[in-house]
Amino acid sequence: MSDSSETNLRRALLGASPDRLVAVTLEAPHGRARALLRRTGESLAGEPCVLWSRGDPEEGIWVGRGAAVWLRADGPERFETLQRLLEKTFATLEYHGDYRDRLRAFGGGAFFASGPECAARRTFGAASFVLPRVTYVDGARATVTVVGDGSEVEATLELVRSVLSEPEPRTDGQALPSGPLGTLEVDPTAAERFRQLVIAAKQHIAEGHFDKVVLARRVRALFESEPDLGAICEQLLTGNADSVRFAYAFGKVAFLGATPERLVKVRGLEFEVDALAGTIPKSASDAKKRLFESVKDRREHAFVVEAIRSALAPIASELTIDREPELSELPQLYHLRTPIRGRFSSPRSALEVAARLHPTPAVGGYPTAPAVRFIEEQEAFSRGWYAGPFGWVGPSGDGEFVVALRSALVDGVQAELYAGAGIVSASSPEAEFEETELKLGRMLGVLGLARPHPPREQSSPRSSDGRASALPLPVRQP
Repeated sequence: MSDSSETNLRRALLGASPDRLVAVTLEAPHGRARALLRRTGESLAGEPCVLWSRGDPEEGIWVGRGAAVWLRADGPERFETLQRLLEKTFATLEYHGDYRDRLRAFGGGAFFASGPECAARRTFGAASFVLPRVTYVDGARATVTVVGDGSEVEATLELVRSVLSEPEPRTDGQALPSGPLGTLEVDPTAAERFRQLVIAAKQHIAEGHFDKVVLARRVRALFESEPDLGAICEQLLTGNADSVRFAYAFGKVAFLGATPERLVKVRGLEFEVDALAGTIPKSASDAKKRLFESVKDRREHAFVVEAIRSALAPIASELTIDREPELSELPQLYHLRTPIRGRFSSPRSALEVAARLHPTPAVGGYPTAPAVRFIEEQEAFSRGWYAGPFGWVGPSGDGEFVVALRSALVDGVQAELYAGAGIVSASSPEAEFEETELKLGRMLGVLGLARPHPPREQSSPRSSDGRASALPLPVRQP
């Protein structure tokens, strides 16, 4: 940071009114995101950290450190409460600079508004947002945004100096040490318990309680020693460019993932939503053709599209939905995806729309209320923030939220990984279990965890609709 930039930043912070925060954005060198994450790994205790990257070189990688403002809310109205608090925060903030779009608060919420205590709820609440004290962006233009007041000038300046002075580390494409950092726990009863849960769900479908429900698995792991969260976040950036990479950390607890599913993006009156449902392993014979012709997957996908249409139609002046889904390709899986675009009849915050959409049938079920009630009653663990909305919102209400899939919670030497599958009347319990196994694979690599036995992709038998199914596998969930 140049002497003139430091002087201007110091002056802005010291000149703030006692009841106002000041935000200042400065030009910054490129190539500091990974260095900042590494420093985060060394000194994360007592300081929140945020990572956001949607694989867009123009937008780049966002890393936030510290909390100028930390907002939490509980209960059924948690997102509405946070929306009001964020509006108040941004309204009383004094901004200096030409990059107001670099001012973002990051956060989200748990799948359920209330539920049993778990590490995610203890750390982040039922819903919370942080406006970082320092946000570094390495995109088409690199910047650093500082939010603070006169009471923390020296500490803030020191943090900014550390962001801008340390060169990007050389990782030769591998952020974590070679060899596994830990292993998944093995539970030989999990496959059978999941099978029984799918059978129960299909019985409810047959009785007309709902048409679809999404069942999740939680798999636990134990690290050999406390992992470097900064290195894990760096590993998240090393691959997974086909997804939105995110991390939300405080102390020794981090919720992170690489999700393929956008919940909503809002810019002005315009919005974009992705309907994502229907899955097949890429290893299946004629996988693309089978997925498009699968009655089961097309039906599952249609429920998601209809629910999103119903939620957005009352507040949209324009709504465009493609008649046929397209193919979304990930390293091991194909999904059906339908882009949904439109305009609001009046301004809406991205958080407001995310709350309106959550949970979509892609993570809950259809109709929503009875399907979610089945999940709450029948799943034997807390989802925490898995499958909840996560993202960012800016001063104008613009923002983007994703569905926190392909995610994991790291808590000291322990980790929990999550994956789910949509169940409809034609679902095969074995095929759905295999689908969750494949989905778990993404975070295994990010966390450096060893799997006792990999999913059997090459010789899987076929279910009646052509999707790959599997024999019961060695299981890794309590």
